[in-house]
Amino acid sequence: MRFVFLALSCLVLSACVRRSLDHGWMGSAEDVKTSVRVGKTTQASLDHDLGAPTLVSSFDPHQIYYVHYQTTSSVSLLRPRMGEATAFLLVFDKKDRLRHVETIDTKAHQMHVMNAEITPMDREYHEISFEKVFRNLGQQGRGKKGL
Repeated sequence: MRFVFLALSCLVLSACVRRSLDHGWMGSAEDVKTSVRVGKTTQASLDHDLGAPTLVSSFDPHQIYYVHYQTTSSVSLLRPRMGEATAFLLVFDKKDRLRHVETIDTKAHQMHVMNAEITPMDREYHEISFEKVFRNLGQQGRGKKGL
């Protein structure tokens, strides 16, 4: 009986273990250092070697970011914790050649969560689900007669 209770308690408590969850780009700093050469690397070759960037700057499309971070899974009422984070900024010139590579200090820069009250959003983000489902109701499409 004691063995059954011990086995059952181990099984139940094993579900309370935190897990490390990876988010973003799954490369490493060594991948970036070996794949990029300032003045020679193009954005297309970088996409081929490292994969698609995590972010492209809204203000300057020649700036791209590769970001990777880990969080722990939430257990019971505990919030997930931020773990290790790596971020790289790559800047290209107008001829699509790499001009600058910067490693971003993630401890100095906080990872921010998008907040709708602070971050400007477009109208589609704020639409309620009723509007999303029924917005095209009553609109005519182009049929065979070209209406």
